[in-house]
Amino acid sequence: MTSRSSASEKALQLLARRSRTERELDTALERARYSSEERKSALARMKELGYIDDRALARQRARSLFERGKKPWFVMNKLAAQGVDRDEARAAARDLAAEFGVAWEGDDFIEDD
Repeated sequence: MTSRSSASEKALQLLARRSRTERELDTALERARYSSEERKSALARMKELGYIDDRALARQRARSLFERGKKPWFVMNKLAAQGVDRDEARAAARDLAAEFGVAWEGDDFIEDD
C-alpha cells in the first residue's frame, strides 16, 4: 500500500511542471482532495521557500503575452483570470505596455456575468 504524498510534496510536483499563481496551485491541490488546512499550510510553505511569487509570475506572463502581440486590456484580464490580484495584473500590464511601447487603454476589467 502506498501512502499519499503531503500537500507540500504535491505542490512541489505541480510547480516542477510549471509556474503557478497561488490561486492556481490552491485549485490544483483542492482537485487532488487536500483539505483546506493542508492546502493553506502547503501554500504558506511554498511562499516561504520563494516558489510562489504572483508578482514575478504576472510580469513573466505579461511579457509573453505582449511578445505575442496581445493588447494591454487582454493581458490585464488574462492575468486576473489566472489568479493574479487585480492591482498586480494592472501593474504588470501597464509596466510591460510601457516597456513594449504599447499605448495604455484604460483600467477596466471585463466582468463575468
